[in-house]
Amino acid sequence: MNPRQYRELERQADVIEQNKKLNMKTFNDLVFKPHPINNGVVSRLYFGNGYGVSVVKHDYSYGNEKGLYELAVVSEETGEILYDTPITEDVVGWLRPTDVTDIMSIVQKFDTRK
Repeated sequence: MNPRQYRELERQADVIEQNKKLNMKTFNDLVFKPHPINNGVVSRLYFGNGYGVSVVKHDYSYGNEKGLYELAVVSEETGEILYDTPITEDVVGWLRPTDVTDIMSIVQKFDTRK
C-alpha cells in the first residue's frame, strides 16, 4: 500500500466513525434492486429532511463502464430529481462507494426542505 492509499483509508475510516456518531446513513445502508429498464441496479434512500438520494449503476449511467455509481439528489415528497441543490444542478457520476457516502453525508445535513 502506498502512502496515498493509506491516507485515503484513514480518511474513509474517519468518515465512517464520524457518520456512526451522528447516526448518518452511508453507502452500506443502500439496498439495491434491479433497475427496471437499463440492465443495472438502483437504490433510493430518504433522510427525513425533505431530501434523499437515488443511486444507480446501469448501462447508461455515468461511470458504469468502470463499475462506478451515479447519484441524484431527490425530493422526499415527490421522488423527483432536484436540480437546484448545493451538490449539483444535475446528477453526479463516476462515484466510488466512499464518494457516495460523502455526498449522502452532505445531503443529510441540508436544512429541512419546505
